[in-house]
Amino acid sequence: MKTKIIAAIIAAVLLVVLLSSTEVCFGACLDSDGNGRIFTRSPYNYISYSGVPDVRPGDLILTVEFINPFVGEDDIIFRSDFILTEEA
Repeated sequence: MKTKIIAAIIAAVLLVVLLSSTEVCFGACLDSDGNGRIFTRSPYNYISYSGVPDVRPGDLILTVEFINPFVGEDDIIFRSDFILTEEA
């Protein structure tokens, strides 16, 4: 019983760490090479969508990233991109 409680506490702490280090952003694919731009006020707005299947220039994309909280924004643990644009 004590082991299950400790495991549940560790799982809860890991979940909080991951959720606190989650970034969500919207962007657009700019060209057929997958170069993109995220909508932010920061001067750093480049993103690559080259690994996103079926992405096309002009597509609006939602990106969710889990960042390593112990390293910083350049250490992405997991990233998932969702194309929001429907084909006409």
